[in-house]
Amino acid sequence: MKIIMTPTISPRRGEPVVLGNVYANSHGAPHFKVVVGIVARDKWNRPYNRIVCLHISAVGLVVGASRYPEEYISQHNDLVGKVKSMPELKIEWLRPHPQQGKMK
Repeated sequence: MKIIMTPTISPRRGEPVVLGNVYANSHGAPHFKVVVGIVARDKWNRPYNRIVCLHISAVGLVVGASRYPEEYISQHNDLVGKVKSMPELKIEWLRPHPQQGKMK
């Protein structure tokens, strides 16, 4: 993966969390958190672990993934950028094996 970053913007906190937001780690870890998913609240309206992040190093390597509460991401991490284009993921589903399901 190749990452292209324009000149840095001043870090912000407290803004709404949306897909494609890029956050710097507030504790100085050498990676960025990219928001790749927002999980809908379930029927009990729990606000926990709704934001899915992919951790990307400065050289473009995936170094981890995590889920966080929306408020934690918004209030405790520095918003430093937004992804201009998200990669497309194409999945080819495996077909059942011809022998699968046959009893011997």
